Amino acid sequence: MYYDDDFDFDYDLADDNEFEEVKSFEDFLKEIGKTEKQVRQEYSEFMLWFEAMRQRLGVKNIHKALFCRSVCNALKNEYSKDFARLCCLCLSEYSDFLFEKQEELSDKDYMEYRIGRCALLSADIDSFMKRLGNETETGEKFMRLRENISYSEETFLKIDFEDFYTFVVDGVGLDGKFFKDNLSYVCEKISHSKELSEIAPNIFYALFMRYPQKLSDTEGFMPKFKSVTCFKEYKIGENNGKNQYNYWEHIVIYQGMCDYFQNCDRALCDAGFACMSNLFENENFNWHEFPLLKRPAALELRDKYFSCFPNDLEDNPVFTANDIHVSDMTAFEDFYDAKLAPKARIICHVREYLANCNEPAEQYISLLEKGETDKCMKIIHDIIEKSDISPEFIKPEMSDVVNAVIMEETLENISDRVKAEMMDLLPFLQEKIKASV
Repeated sequence: MYYDDDFDFDYDLADDNEFEEVKSFEDFLKEIGKTEKQVRQEYSEFMLWFEAMRQRLGVKNIHKALFCRSVCNALKNEYSKDFARLCCLCLSEYSDFLFEKQEELSDKDYMEYRIGRCALLSADIDSFMKRLGNETETGEKFMRLRENISYSEETFLKIDFEDFYTFVVDGVGLDGKFFKDNLSYVCEKISHSKELSEIAPNIFYALFMRYPQKLSDTEGFMPKFKSVTCFKEYKIGENNGKNQYNYWEHIVIYQGMCDYFQNCDRALCDAGFACMSNLFENENFNWHEFPLLKRPAALELRDKYFSCFPNDLEDNPVFTANDIHVSDMTAFEDFYDAKLAPKARIICHVREYLANCNEPAEQYISLLEKGETDKCMKIIHDIIEKSDISPEFIKPEMSDVVNAVIMEETLENISDRVKAEMMDLLPFLQEKIKASV
């Protein structure tokens, strides 16, 4: 919940895996295939556009929470491509540099950090705008293919059967008395069907994960391919220690089929996978393990890092005003939340209250608009009074830390509410973007 992270451009351009090789600015430019002159020019153009949009929105205080809400209000009043791009901007994990406390722009490392982040942000916006406009149609195409399966003497997909058979036995772990003959039949049917050949990864995945026994043990198994890809709902919200690993295995097998049949349209197959089950909605996975998968844009945006307070604890007025250290916050969380009885767990009471009451969030946003966040103690006192926190559990020497923690929970709640407001607009954006393509 609380962490202390000094600015480091090289780390920020690296992947989330801290053990990955750190990238320099030069390496980053090579990776995205652009020159320094290009990215600097693009940065300048982007910042001019962003400033023009800020003025168009009438946002005086460039605070992320206020900016995001202004974008939502603008979209509710009228649709424009610029407003849609701003919504994607706000949801992108690369947008925080726009709302962080600005350092000296003359500092070379800092400017490289901003330029690098801007390049990643621009690519993110373009990607999500394209997907929001196309994925409904792509999903509909998948459904048309599975509904209208035909066969021909023409070969639409060349499959080296012996190689594929070995790949499946070794990679998927399937075999059996009739498996090779059944797989041969399936490969023959798919390769001579224009429709099935386009979605071969989906067909093979579904057969291997949904019909393993019949493929292995049933002589002359002839699957009904339309039924093979029907929608199946899994209990992804539950975690009994085994089922999540099983769901993860589904994704791995599907990914393996996509890797093997690389000539198939990946966007079409991914959209089809989303039509076949709810596995892409699983919040228990680390989806960064599957960087080539394109889940529905709304799901990816849902799972992106998002905070209205990109400066971390420096955005917490109680934390900064009282010279509290990160270690004090961590010590509080360890003591009050983990070791005490439920009625004494202050954080639990605060979170439950904030989840069911939007008043503290609205009050704090009002303070942000007025530039009066130093007047937040009334909000904190109201939360303590109304959230069933027992005052005897707040030790006097820890009162400042308790207040800072309550405020931090309030800021996180605001972020969750603002993100939810933007996410609610995505179906509307999809419809409008699709219509304008």
